[in-house]
Amino acid sequence: MARSLKISLVLVAAYLTPTLCGFFDYTDVEDPFAMVWTARDQLIREPNSACQAVLEDSSVIEGVCKNRAECRLAGGIPRQSCGIFSTCCTFAKSCGGTTSAKITNFQSGNTISAFSKPCHYTVKLHNKNICQMRVDFIRMTLAPPSVDNSSMTVTCNTDLFFVDKFPRIPAICGRNDGQHMYIPVNATEGTMSVTLSILMTDRYTHPHLPIPNWHIRVTQLECPGTRSAFTTENAAATDYNLIAPSGCLQYYPERKGVFKSFGYDITRPDISRYTVNQKYAICFKRPKDACGIKFYANYFQISPQYGRLETTCDDHLFIPGLVSPVNMVGKVCDHKSGSTFVSETPGPLYVYFESDGMSDIQGKTDVGFDIGYDVMTVC
Repeated sequence: MARSLKISLVLVAAYLTPTLCGFFDYTDVEDPFAMVWTARDQLIREPNSACQAVLEDSSVIEGVCKNRAECRLAGGIPRQSCGIFSTCCTFAKSCGGTTSAKITNFQSGNTISAFSKPCHYTVKLHNKNICQMRVDFIRMTLAPPSVDNSSMTVTCNTDLFFVDKFPRIPAICGRNDGQHMYIPVNATEGTMSVTLSILMTDRYTHPHLPIPNWHIRVTQLECPGTRSAFTTENAAATDYNLIAPSGCLQYYPERKGVFKSFGYDITRPDISRYTVNQKYAICFKRPKDACGIKFYANYFQISPQYGRLETTCDDHLFIPGLVSPVNMVGKVCDHKSGSTFVSETPGPLYVYFESDGMSDIQGKTDVGFDIGYDVMTVC
């Protein structure tokens, strides 16, 4: 009996260990029991943990693990199995929809009549611990920015996506497949919901415009809150790797990848333009062994301002701690495709993009950027 009790206590301790350490970022730590935890999680999934389901057209959609009855009561669609007792429950909302699901998908209609009026989605906070919403544009095609010759500006006047009551988050248009943005929320300050809006020019009267097409995924992220030692997994621990540092509109937790300016279409750089008055930070996770970050400009064209004595960068990408090229300060503009930039800043890893209130109407040099990055461990 004593031996049986001892074995049971050991198993319980092993089961709870990753949970009790949930607030630490253990993504970079080698866990000798990783295979055990993976097998456990495949059999018994935490309610509301993220999952993926494959649709009939072979596309993949994000969902959350729920039992089948709870999924239907919440307005979701049960998909493939999610462990022994759960199903991958997906939520897809049309225009005018409201949801409080942890992961929700918003998709465009398939008729022209669907694009003749504004489209609004309301996301209510899943619980009081939600501190950020990550908006992923799986697909996003709207009309490109329009040029106003009288005001010398490029703006999203034909179609636009924006987050209501968040003026610091830029409105976007054009093609933005694969882009994302973070929305900070705080229930204690009265933010109980977020409204995502898409305004479109009527396609009946403007048939030459591209047909709008979008698939937007909203993931509500929890910051650490109260928890029970008997909870199998804490959502805050699961979300930890995706939580962006304060002040970041975009955040990349991977050690290497690619980021682009909003509206830059790699297949059509000739019609790609960034809009005026954009100001936002793009951040990267800094592992403990990082000493800097290297950037590779696959495409780079940010409008310079040519003065009589020097070229200024009113529109620019600011790179802190820039050590290469050695003759450059932090602000980068002009045509720099193919260039490499190295930052060895001791602080957070980020870049900051800013465009002023005037566009280069004639020269069309305000195109944007497509940049690869690689977090360095040797400097």
